[in-house]
Amino acid sequence: MYRNFESSARRVGNYWILSLLFSMLAVPSIEAQERLIARPSSETIETIQKATELSDEDIHSAETMLREQEGKVELGSIDDAYLKLTRIQLLLEADRLQEAIDPLLKTIGYDVLEPKTQERTVRGLGHVYYQLDRRKEMVELFERQFRDPNSLSIESLQIYAVGLLEEKDPSRALKMCEIALSQSVDLNRSLCQIAAASLQALDRLQESAKYIELMLSRDSENAVLWDQLISAYFRSGDLWAAYGAIERAQRIGLKNDDTTHVSKIEILFELEYFAAAASMMEDRLLYPSDATSKRDWLLLINCYDQQNLSEKAIAALERASRLSPWPEMDLQLADRHWRSGDYAAVFEDVKRAFDKGNVDKPGDAWTLAAAAAISLGKFNDAALALDKARAADSDPKKIEQLERSLDRARALENENT
Repeated sequence: MYRNFESSARRVGNYWILSLLFSMLAVPSIEAQERLIARPSSETIETIQKATELSDEDIHSAETMLREQEGKVELGSIDDAYLKLTRIQLLLEADRLQEAIDPLLKTIGYDVLEPKTQERTVRGLGHVYYQLDRRKEMVELFERQFRDPNSLSIESLQIYAVGLLEEKDPSRALKMCEIALSQSVDLNRSLCQIAAASLQALDRLQESAKYIELMLSRDSENAVLWDQLISAYFRSGDLWAAYGAIERAQRIGLKNDDTTHVSKIEILFELEYFAAAASMMEDRLLYPSDATSKRDWLLLINCYDQQNLSEKAIAALERASRLSPWPEMDLQLADRHWRSGDYAAVFEDVKRAFDKGNVDKPGDAWTLAAAAAISLGKFNDAALALDKARAADSDPKKIEQLERSLDRARALENENT
Protein backbone atom coordinates (compact mmCIF):
# COMPACT_ATOMS: atom_id res chain seq x y z
CA MET A 1 0.00 0.00 0.00
CA TYR A 2 2.99 2.31 0.36
CA ARG A 3 4.91 1.46 -2.82
CA ASN A 4 3.99 4.47 -4.95
CA PHE A 5 7.46 4.93 -6.38
CA GLU A 6 9.23 3.66 -9.54
CA SER A 7 8.29 0.00 -9.25
CA SER A 8 9.44 -1.59 -12.49
CA ALA A 9 13.04 -2.07 -13.54
CA ARG A 10 12.39 -0.25 -16.80
CA ARG A 11 11.03 2.82 -15.05
CA VAL A 12 13.89 2.72 -12.57
CA GLY A 13 16.43 2.89 -15.39
CA ASN A 14 14.61 5.61 -17.29
CA TYR A 15 14.05 7.68 -14.19
CA TRP A 16 17.61 7.79 -13.01
CA ILE A 17 20.05 7.15 -15.85
CA LEU A 18 18.43 8.65 -18.95
CA SER A 19 17.86 12.01 -17.31
CA LEU A 20 21.47 11.92 -16.17
CA LEU A 21 22.76 11.16 -19.67
CA PHE A 22 20.61 13.80 -21.35
CA SER A 23 21.86 16.47 -18.97
CA MET A 24 25.44 15.30 -19.57
CA LEU A 25 25.16 15.34 -23.36
CA ALA A 26 23.57 18.77 -23.52
CA VAL A 27 25.94 21.66 -24.30
CA PRO A 28 26.42 23.41 -20.95
CA SER A 29 26.57 27.16 -20.48
CA ILE A 30 29.84 28.79 -19.40
CA GLU A 31 28.44 29.13 -15.88
CA ALA A 32 27.45 25.46 -15.84
CA GLN A 33 30.87 24.40 -17.16
CA GLU A 34 32.54 26.19 -14.28
CA ARG A 35 30.51 24.14 -11.82
CA LEU A 36 31.44 20.79 -13.37
CA ILE A 37 34.02 18.84 -11.38
CA ALA A 38 34.70 16.40 -14.20
CA ARG A 39 33.31 15.74 -17.67
CA PRO A 40 33.71 12.69 -19.91
CA SER A 41 35.92 12.97 -22.96
CA SER A 42 34.44 13.71 -26.37
CA GLU A 43 35.23 10.12 -27.46
CA THR A 44 33.23 8.72 -24.52
CA ILE A 45 30.32 11.07 -25.21
CA GLU A 46 30.32 10.09 -28.87
CA THR A 47 30.32 6.38 -27.94
CA ILE A 48 27.42 6.90 -25.56
CA GLN A 49 25.44 8.72 -28.25
CA LYS A 50 26.05 5.97 -30.82
CA ALA A 51 25.29 3.19 -28.35
CA THR A 52 22.06 4.89 -27.27
CA GLU A 53 20.91 5.22 -30.89
CA LEU A 54 21.98 1.66 -31.72
CA SER A 55 20.27 0.13 -28.68
CA ASP A 56 16.82 0.66 -30.19
CA GLU A 57 17.72 -1.81 -32.99
CA ASP A 58 20.53 -3.98 -31.61
CA ILE A 59 21.01 -3.87 -27.85
CA HIS A 60 23.74 -6.54 -27.94
CA SER A 61 25.89 -4.51 -30.35
CA ALA A 62 25.34 -1.38 -28.29
CA GLU A 63 26.50 -3.21 -25.17
CA THR A 64 29.56 -4.53 -26.97
CA MET A 65 30.46 -1.03 -28.18
CA LEU A 66 30.29 0.30 -24.63
CA ARG A 67 32.40 -2.54 -23.22
CA GLU A 68 35.07 -1.95 -25.86
CA GLN A 69 35.23 1.74 -24.99
CA GLU A 70 35.40 0.88 -21.27
CA GLY A 71 38.55 -1.11 -22.05
CA LYS A 72 40.17 1.94 -23.62
CA VAL A 73 39.63 4.40 -20.77
CA GLU A 74 41.25 4.61 -17.38
CA LEU A 75 39.67 2.27 -14.82
CA GLY A 76 37.68 4.22 -12.25
CA SER A 77 37.70 7.44 -14.26
CA ILE A 78 34.72 9.66 -15.04
CA ASP A 79 34.69 8.17 -18.56
CA ASP A 80 34.57 4.66 -17.14
CA ALA A 81 31.74 5.66 -14.79
CA TYR A 82 29.53 7.15 -17.52
CA LEU A 83 30.15 4.28 -19.90
CA LYS A 84 29.09 1.87 -17.17
CA LEU A 85 26.01 3.94 -16.40
CA THR A 86 24.98 3.77 -20.04
CA ARG A 87 25.55 0.02 -20.13
CA ILE A 88 23.54 -0.35 -16.94
CA GLN A 89 20.70 1.44 -18.69
CA LEU A 90 20.72 -1.21 -21.42
CA LEU A 91 20.72 -4.00 -18.85
CA LEU A 92 17.74 -2.51 -17.05
CA GLU A 93 15.86 -1.99 -20.31
CA ALA A 94 16.32 -5.70 -20.94
CA ASP A 95 15.23 -6.57 -17.37
CA ARG A 96 18.67 -8.04 -16.67
CA LEU A 97 18.66 -6.71 -13.15
CA GLN A 98 21.14 -9.14 -11.65
CA GLU A 99 23.76 -8.24 -14.26
CA ALA A 100 23.35 -4.54 -13.47
CA ILE A 101 24.48 -4.93 -9.85
CA ASP A 102 28.23 -5.36 -10.44
CA PRO A 103 28.72 -2.30 -12.71
CA LEU A 104 26.54 -0.28 -10.35
CA LEU A 105 28.66 -1.23 -7.35
CA LYS A 106 31.84 -0.39 -9.27
CA THR A 107 30.53 2.98 -10.42
CA ILE A 108 29.48 3.87 -6.88
CA GLY A 109 32.85 2.72 -5.57
CA TYR A 110 34.76 4.99 -7.98
CA ASP A 111 33.29 8.02 -6.19
CA VAL A 112 34.02 10.26 -9.17
CA LEU A 113 30.46 11.46 -9.78
CA GLU A 114 29.27 14.75 -8.38
CA PRO A 115 27.28 14.26 -5.12
CA LYS A 116 23.74 14.41 -6.51
CA THR A 117 24.59 12.06 -9.36
CA GLN A 118 26.28 9.72 -6.89
CA GLU A 119 23.15 9.74 -4.75
CA ARG A 120 20.94 8.95 -7.75
CA THR A 121 23.24 6.09 -8.72
CA VAL A 122 23.08 4.64 -5.21
CA ARG A 123 19.31 5.03 -5.29
CA GLY A 124 19.24 3.25 -8.64
CA LEU A 125 21.07 0.27 -7.15
CA GLY A 126 18.64 0.39 -4.24
CA HIS A 127 15.74 0.08 -6.69
CA VAL A 128 17.42 -2.91 -8.32
CA TYR A 129 17.87 -4.62 -4.96
CA TYR A 130 14.24 -3.86 -4.14
CA GLN A 131 13.00 -5.37 -7.40
CA LEU A 132 15.01 -8.51 -6.67
CA ASP A 133 13.51 -8.75 -3.18
CA ARG A 134 16.90 -8.11 -1.62
CA ARG A 135 15.59 -5.53 0.81
CA LYS A 136 18.18 -6.14 3.50
CA GLU A 137 21.02 -5.44 1.06
CA MET A 138 19.23 -2.30 -0.08
CA VAL A 139 19.05 -1.01 3.50
CA GLU A 140 22.69 -1.92 4.15
CA LEU A 141 23.73 -0.08 0.97
CA PHE A 142 21.89 3.07 2.04
CA GLU A 143 23.34 2.86 5.55
CA ARG A 144 26.87 2.77 4.09
CA GLN A 145 26.38 5.46 1.49
CA PHE A 146 23.93 7.84 3.15
CA ARG A 147 25.47 8.80 6.47
CA ASP A 148 23.48 12.03 6.74
CA PRO A 149 19.79 11.50 5.82
CA ASN A 150 19.13 15.24 6.11
CA SER A 151 21.15 15.83 2.94
CA LEU A 152 19.21 13.32 0.83
CA SER A 153 16.58 13.99 -1.80
CA ILE A 154 12.94 13.16 -1.18
CA GLU A 155 13.15 10.29 -3.68
CA SER A 156 16.05 8.64 -1.84
CA LEU A 157 14.43 9.12 1.56
CA GLN A 158 11.23 7.56 0.27
CA ILE A 159 12.70 4.30 -0.97
CA TYR A 160 14.98 4.20 2.09
CA ALA A 161 11.90 4.44 4.33
CA VAL A 162 10.13 1.65 2.44
CA GLY A 163 13.14 -0.63 2.80
CA LEU A 164 13.42 0.09 6.53
CA LEU A 165 9.72 -0.53 7.05
CA GLU A 166 9.82 -3.85 5.23
CA GLU A 167 12.92 -4.81 7.22
CA LYS A 168 10.94 -4.26 10.44
CA ASP A 169 12.52 -0.97 11.44
CA PRO A 170 9.49 1.35 11.57
CA SER A 171 11.15 3.90 13.86
CA ARG A 172 13.86 4.72 11.35
CA ALA A 173 11.39 4.49 8.47
CA LEU A 174 9.27 7.14 10.18
CA LYS A 175 12.34 9.33 10.67
CA MET A 176 13.13 9.21 6.93
CA CYS A 177 9.52 10.12 6.13
CA GLU A 178 9.55 13.04 8.52
CA ILE A 179 12.76 14.41 6.98
CA ALA A 180 11.33 14.03 3.47
CA LEU A 181 8.00 15.60 4.40
CA SER A 182 9.79 18.58 5.90
CA GLN A 183 11.36 19.11 2.46
CA SER A 184 8.13 18.68 0.49
CA VAL A 185 6.50 21.79 -0.88
CA ASP A 186 3.23 19.98 -1.54
CA LEU A 187 1.57 17.03 0.19
CA ASN A 188 3.36 13.81 -0.76
CA ARG A 189 0.79 11.04 -0.50
CA SER A 190 3.33 8.23 -0.79
CA LEU A 191 5.35 9.59 2.12
CA CYS A 192 2.19 10.04 4.19
CA GLN A 193 1.24 6.43 3.49
CA ILE A 194 4.66 5.14 4.53
CA ALA A 195 4.57 7.30 7.66
CA ALA A 196 1.08 6.01 8.52
CA ALA A 197 2.20 2.40 8.05
CA SER A 198 5.27 3.02 10.21
CA LEU A 199 3.19 4.53 12.99
CA GLN A 200 0.76 1.62 12.83
CA ALA A 201 3.68 -0.79 13.18
CA LEU A 202 4.73 1.21 16.25
CA ASP A 203 1.16 1.01 17.60
CA ARG A 204 0.86 4.80 17.46
CA LEU A 205 -2.53 4.61 15.81
CA GLN A 206 -3.85 8.08 16.59
CA GLU A 207 -0.80 9.64 14.92
CA SER A 208 -1.23 7.27 12.00
CA ALA A 209 -4.80 8.52 11.57
CA LYS A 210 -3.54 12.10 11.20
CA TYR A 211 -1.51 11.15 8.14
CA ILE A 212 -4.47 9.28 6.66
CA GLU A 213 -6.64 12.36 7.26
CA LEU A 214 -4.07 14.40 5.33
CA MET A 215 -4.28 12.03 2.37
CA LEU A 216 -8.07 12.11 2.45
CA SER A 217 -7.98 15.90 2.34
CA ARG A 218 -6.65 15.52 -1.21
CA ASP A 219 -8.35 12.26 -2.17
CA SER A 220 -11.66 12.19 -0.32
CA GLU A 221 -13.26 9.52 -2.52
CA ASN A 222 -10.58 6.90 -1.92
CA ALA A 223 -12.42 4.01 -0.25
CA VAL A 224 -9.18 2.27 0.79
CA LEU A 225 -8.08 5.34 2.74
CA TRP A 226 -11.44 5.49 4.51
CA ASP A 227 -11.01 1.83 5.49
CA GLN A 228 -7.57 2.62 6.89
CA LEU A 229 -8.83 5.65 8.79
CA ILE A 230 -11.78 3.84 10.36
CA SER A 231 -9.52 0.94 11.34
CA ALA A 232 -6.89 3.24 12.84
CA TYR A 233 -9.43 5.08 14.98
CA PHE A 234 -11.15 1.86 16.05
CA ARG A 235 -7.91 0.08 16.97
CA SER A 236 -6.73 3.12 18.90
CA GLY A 237 -9.88 2.98 21.02
CA ASP A 238 -11.28 6.27 19.72
CA LEU A 239 -14.69 4.85 18.89
CA TRP A 240 -16.40 8.19 18.41
CA ALA A 241 -13.78 9.15 15.83
CA ALA A 242 -14.29 5.78 14.09
CA TYR A 243 -18.06 6.32 14.05
CA GLY A 244 -17.59 9.85 12.77
CA ALA A 245 -15.27 8.65 10.00
CA ILE A 246 -17.93 6.18 8.84
CA GLU A 247 -20.56 8.92 8.86
CA ARG A 248 -18.29 11.25 6.86
CA ALA A 249 -17.60 8.54 4.29
CA GLN A 250 -21.29 7.72 3.96
CA ARG A 251 -22.15 11.38 3.36
CA ILE A 252 -20.13 11.25 0.13
CA GLY A 253 -21.63 7.93 -0.93
CA LEU A 254 -18.96 5.53 0.39
CA LYS A 255 -18.98 2.79 3.04
CA ASN A 256 -22.67 2.02 2.63
CA ASP A 257 -22.06 -1.71 2.50
CA ASP A 258 -23.65 -4.18 4.88
CA THR A 259 -20.45 -4.84 6.84
CA THR A 260 -19.96 -1.15 7.60
CA HIS A 261 -23.58 -0.83 8.70
CA VAL A 262 -23.04 -3.59 11.26
CA SER A 263 -19.78 -1.95 12.34
CA LYS A 264 -21.66 1.23 13.17
CA ILE A 265 -24.07 -0.74 15.33
CA GLU A 266 -21.21 -2.52 17.09
CA ILE A 267 -19.50 0.80 17.79
CA LEU A 268 -22.71 2.18 19.31
CA PHE A 269 -22.94 -0.94 21.45
CA GLU A 270 -19.35 -0.51 22.66
CA LEU A 271 -20.16 3.11 23.49
CA GLU A 272 -23.16 1.81 25.50
CA TYR A 273 -25.70 3.52 23.27
CA PHE A 274 -27.79 0.37 23.46
CA ALA A 275 -31.14 1.87 22.45
CA ALA A 276 -29.70 3.45 19.31
CA ALA A 277 -27.84 0.24 18.43
CA ALA A 278 -31.00 -1.85 18.94
CA SER A 279 -33.06 0.50 16.77
CA MET A 280 -30.55 0.30 13.92
CA MET A 281 -30.34 -3.49 14.21
CA GLU A 282 -34.13 -3.85 14.26
CA ASP A 283 -34.26 -1.93 10.98
CA ARG A 284 -31.60 -4.22 9.57
CA LEU A 285 -33.44 -7.38 10.71
CA LEU A 286 -36.85 -6.23 9.56
CA TYR A 287 -36.30 -8.26 6.40
CA PRO A 288 -33.52 -10.82 7.11
CA SER A 289 -31.46 -11.86 4.11
CA ASP A 290 -28.56 -14.11 3.25
CA ALA A 291 -26.31 -11.38 4.61
CA THR A 292 -27.92 -11.65 8.05
CA SER A 293 -25.61 -13.41 10.46
CA LYS A 294 -25.99 -15.15 13.80
CA ARG A 295 -23.99 -12.31 15.29
CA ASP A 296 -26.63 -9.79 14.16
CA TRP A 297 -29.34 -11.52 16.15
CA LEU A 298 -27.13 -11.97 19.20
CA LEU A 299 -26.13 -8.30 19.11
CA LEU A 300 -29.76 -7.22 19.05
CA ILE A 301 -30.62 -9.53 21.95
CA ASN A 302 -27.61 -8.28 23.89
CA CYS A 303 -28.73 -4.68 23.35
CA TYR A 304 -32.09 -5.49 24.96
CA ASP A 305 -30.43 -7.39 27.80
CA GLN A 306 -28.22 -4.39 28.54
CA GLN A 307 -31.38 -2.30 28.91
CA ASN A 308 -33.12 -4.97 31.06
CA LEU A 309 -35.76 -5.38 28.37
CA SER A 310 -36.21 -9.13 28.78
CA GLU A 311 -39.53 -9.28 26.95
CA LYS A 312 -38.02 -7.63 23.88
CA ALA A 313 -35.01 -9.95 24.11
CA ILE A 314 -37.29 -13.01 24.16
CA ALA A 315 -39.36 -11.63 21.28
CA ALA A 316 -36.17 -11.14 19.25
CA LEU A 317 -35.09 -14.69 20.05
CA GLU A 318 -38.48 -16.03 18.98
CA ARG A 319 -38.11 -14.23 15.63
CA ALA A 320 -34.56 -15.54 15.25
CA SER A 321 -35.78 -19.05 16.03
CA ARG A 322 -38.43 -18.85 13.32
CA LEU A 323 -36.33 -17.11 10.67
CA SER A 324 -32.80 -18.40 11.12
CA PRO A 325 -31.11 -21.79 10.57
CA TRP A 326 -28.98 -21.64 13.74
CA PRO A 327 -29.92 -24.00 16.61
CA GLU A 328 -28.19 -21.62 19.06
CA MET A 329 -31.18 -19.31 18.77
CA ASP A 330 -33.54 -22.09 19.88
CA LEU A 331 -31.28 -23.17 22.73
CA GLN A 332 -30.94 -19.61 24.02
CA LEU A 333 -34.71 -19.36 23.87
CA ALA A 334 -34.98 -22.64 25.77
CA ASP A 335 -32.73 -21.29 28.49
CA ARG A 336 -34.87 -18.15 28.84
CA HIS A 337 -38.06 -20.21 28.94
CA TRP A 338 -36.51 -22.37 31.66
CA ARG A 339 -35.74 -19.32 33.77
CA SER A 340 -39.30 -18.07 33.34
CA GLY A 341 -40.77 -21.50 34.21
CA ASP A 342 -42.27 -22.19 30.78
CA TYR A 343 -41.15 -25.85 30.71
CA ALA A 344 -43.40 -26.85 27.82
CA ALA A 345 -41.72 -24.23 25.66
CA VAL A 346 -38.28 -25.46 26.79
CA PHE A 347 -38.94 -28.96 25.53
CA GLU A 348 -40.20 -27.69 22.16
CA ASP A 349 -37.26 -25.30 21.82
CA VAL A 350 -34.75 -28.10 22.31
CA LYS A 351 -36.55 -30.38 19.85
CA ARG A 352 -36.55 -27.58 17.25
CA ALA A 353 -32.82 -27.03 17.76
CA PHE A 354 -32.10 -30.69 17.08
CA ASP A 355 -34.36 -30.61 14.03
CA LYS A 356 -32.07 -27.87 12.62
CA GLY A 357 -28.99 -29.98 13.33
CA ASN A 358 -25.38 -29.25 14.28
CA VAL A 359 -26.15 -28.58 17.93
CA ASP A 360 -23.10 -27.59 19.94
CA LYS A 361 -22.86 -29.49 23.27
CA PRO A 362 -25.83 -31.76 22.57
CA GLY A 363 -25.50 -33.42 25.97
CA ASP A 364 -26.31 -30.16 27.77
CA ALA A 365 -29.31 -29.58 25.48
CA TRP A 366 -30.73 -33.03 26.17
CA THR A 367 -30.28 -32.71 29.95
CA LEU A 368 -32.19 -29.41 29.81
CA ALA A 369 -34.96 -31.12 27.83
CA ALA A 370 -35.02 -33.96 30.36
CA ALA A 371 -35.34 -31.52 33.28
CA ALA A 372 -38.22 -29.75 31.51
CA ALA A 373 -39.99 -33.05 30.77
CA ILE A 374 -39.68 -34.12 34.42
CA SER A 375 -41.23 -30.82 35.55
CA LEU A 376 -44.10 -31.39 33.08
CA GLY A 377 -44.64 -34.97 34.25
CA LYS A 378 -43.68 -36.32 30.82
CA PHE A 379 -41.62 -39.16 32.21
CA ASN A 380 -41.23 -41.16 29.02
CA ASP A 381 -39.95 -38.05 27.21
CA ALA A 382 -37.61 -37.38 30.12
CA ALA A 383 -36.22 -40.93 30.01
CA LEU A 384 -35.70 -40.67 26.25
CA ALA A 385 -33.92 -37.31 26.64
CA LEU A 386 -31.65 -38.79 29.33
CA ASP A 387 -30.74 -41.71 27.04
CA LYS A 388 -29.79 -39.22 24.34
CA ALA A 389 -27.82 -37.12 26.84
CA ARG A 390 -25.90 -40.22 27.94
CA ALA A 391 -25.16 -41.10 24.31
CA ALA A 392 -23.88 -37.55 23.77
CA ASP A 393 -21.39 -37.94 26.65
CA SER A 394 -23.14 -35.49 28.92
CA ASP A 395 -21.89 -34.91 32.47
CA PRO A 396 -22.54 -38.20 34.34
CA LYS A 397 -23.30 -36.34 37.56
CA LYS A 398 -26.02 -34.29 35.86
CA ILE A 399 -27.54 -37.43 34.38
CA GLU A 400 -27.44 -39.18 37.74
CA GLN A 401 -29.14 -36.26 39.49
CA LEU A 402 -31.84 -36.10 36.81
CA GLU A 403 -32.43 -39.86 37.01
CA ARG A 404 -32.97 -39.56 40.76
CA SER A 405 -35.38 -36.67 40.14
CA LEU A 406 -37.20 -38.78 37.56
CA ASP A 407 -37.47 -41.73 39.96
CA ARG A 408 -38.83 -39.50 42.73
CA ALA A 409 -41.36 -37.90 40.38
CA ARG A 410 -42.56 -41.30 39.22
CA ALA A 411 -42.80 -42.57 42.79
CA LEU A 412 -44.77 -39.48 43.83
CA GLU A 413 -47.18 -39.94 40.92
CA ASN A 414 -47.70 -43.59 41.88
CA GLU A 415 -48.45 -42.60 45.48
CA ASN A 416 -51.00 -40.04 44.32
CA THR A 417 -52.74 -42.59 42.14
